[in-house]
Amino acid sequence: DIAIVPEYEPEYDEPFTPEEIKLIITKLKNTPKFLRYYALCSLESVIGARIGEILGIERSTLNFEKNYCKIKDAVKADINGRTYVGKTKTKASVRIQYFDAGIGKILQDYLAACSVDSKYLFCTANGTPISVRNMQRAWKMILKHANVRYRSFHYLRHSFITEMFIQGYAAADIAAVVGHSRLETTNKYALRRQDKVLEIAKTAANIYNIA
Repeated sequence: DIAIVPEYEPEYDEPFTPEEIKLIITKLKNTPKFLRYYALCSLESVIGARIGEILGIERSTLNFEKNYCKIKDAVKADINGRTYVGKTKTKASVRIQYFDAGIGKILQDYLAACSVDSKYLFCTANGTPISVRNMQRAWKMILKHANVRYRSFHYLRHSFITEMFIQGYAAADIAAVVGHSRLETTNKYALRRQDKVLEIAKTAANIYNIA
């Protein structure tokens, strides 16, 4: 039997704000020993992948001319906690993931500085994929370093989807990017940022001239 390690805590929390994510990325960028995590978190912040998916990206799928990679596998853990690479959550999760030239440059710089020969974009010193458990441990360290309140790594995905809704993108387009097979799943993330919910409430009051 296979048991997938949970990617996030069941309790709902506020997603990261854009300011918090910028702070995290800046702190990582300015800390040389965190170069791997700077590249990883920069990519995650603009694609909103599941944690297992981003850890399972293969270097051979990267295309820096057109700036994309392919997500087709995911890092998981079996019932005994052993790390393995398996299929993504659903068929819709297999996708070409585009990113801009700036992210492409960050990934190229990271690979040029990486002395480990590995099949995987992000790997351990032995070239094996990083386990979900170890990435979650590293994430706690990263947030402490950036002095940002803890939410699990999965909340970067929450934040990406929420912000894309705020920017006005259609649920179908967001679903295609993050690999959701059902729009109902994507729509759960709409208007999750409390400050935006309050802003909308105030806007509505102003529209109707309610004092």
